[in-house]
Amino acid sequence: MDTFAAIALASLPPSRRVMEDKPRDRRASILTPTMRKDIIGVGLFFFFLLVAMLYIFEHGDYTSMRELFLNFQLGERDGLSTYELTLLFTTFVMTHFFYLFNARAFETGKSALHFKGCQGLLVIVVVIFVGQVLMVEIPMLQDFFNVCGLKLEDWIIIILGSSLVLWIREIWHLLTKK
Repeated sequence: MDTFAAIALASLPPSRRVMEDKPRDRRASILTPTMRKDIIGVGLFFFFLLVAMLYIFEHGDYTSMRELFLNFQLGERDGLSTYELTLLFTTFVMTHFFYLFNARAFETGKSALHFKGCQGLLVIVVVIFVGQVLMVEIPMLQDFFNVCGLKLEDWIIIILGSSLVLWIREIWHLLTKK
């Protein structure tokens, strides 16, 4: 996922606005303070979300994401089923998938959903998404990646929930746009 995301971001056309920026100090970090805060903040959010899911799945017996929300219970540690691991893995990939759009729009001042001149990015985004679906749903790939197929409702919940990272950023962008 990250390899394809890095290729997608590297394939973006250069911005003409960069030439208007003042030169940076050659000893300055590549990461600005704002970037550091964003990376640490989102990274910690993803970390705690996934660790919480791991803990919940380890101490429960869940066969769907809906069951997790409607019948939340923690018991003794009983390990993880392949289905629970697949839910966790897919959530991990999808949260990072949607964050890719935020990373792309970080310093542009544009919407993360602005795709003009980004055909390479769109191709790679499709490859990442379709690749994840195929990995989880094709039996031969399931065996290789030690995952199992998910229910349609689980895909919907994971995609909607994971996409919140994108929609929250878009709302914030609209509210703070100069």
